[in-house]
Amino acid sequence: MDMAEEDPVIHENLRMQDETAAQKLRKRFDRLTYLALLVLRLSFILLPIFLLSLICLDLPFRTFDRFVGMSSDLAISNWFSRGDAIMALSIFYLMLVTRSYGSIFTGRLLTLCWLMTAGFVGAMIIFLAPQLVPGDLPSTRFVIGFLSSWYVGQLVAIYVYDYTRGGNWWRAPFYGGVFGFAVQSAIYFPVIYGEAGTLWISWMIIDTAMKCVFCLAFLPAYSAMRRLFRPYLGQISALET
Repeated sequence: MDMAEEDPVIHENLRMQDETAAQKLRKRFDRLTYLALLVLRLSFILLPIFLLSLICLDLPFRTFDRFVGMSSDLAISNWFSRGDAIMALSIFYLMLVTRSYGSIFTGRLLTLCWLMTAGFVGAMIIFLAPQLVPGDLPSTRFVIGFLSSWYVGQLVAIYVYDYTRGGNWWRAPFYGGVFGFAVQSAIYFPVIYGEAGTLWISWMIIDTAMKCVFCLAFLPAYSAMRRLFRPYLGQISALET
């Protein structure tokens, strides 16, 4: 019997060599179409999170203020807004996407969604420019601190989640969330409040602790949604070859 008939790898290579240029072009087009539709589908959740978060950035989140007093310097609403709470959801969603498609694909999806968000916000600012007055837009310092902290924190959550997968089911989502939020806080507070005394250090500690509680609260939801986001290891890399 011919060795090519026994070895599936050799057989596949021979089959690929027999493909015409039109067939190869069609195959590549099908891959690109699948990836484009996949990115579009996954963006339907991530993009609204980003945009709604930016819209709600100036709305204080007062739910937990009663634990320390509404007028206390340590009241969470001093630094935590509804926009921050909405943006925190993105880290949990990104870890679920990573479960199905891997960290490389999810990182590219994240970057693309941030670029689309920036484009949309830029277009809105240009459209509303005649009605804007000084003070309507946040400072450059705030924009840099907010965007850089969340982008880096999200990336850290994605890659820590992917690295710690396997073993106990709760380990990857918990570690990914904790490390992602910790890095986000470690960038956000020094950049935005670093020149305003030292109170921000206490805010950063409380903020990180609160988000660790969020990670614990997310675990039951993650356990239920694991069936919806089943792991398909190698699916994206195979499509990109």
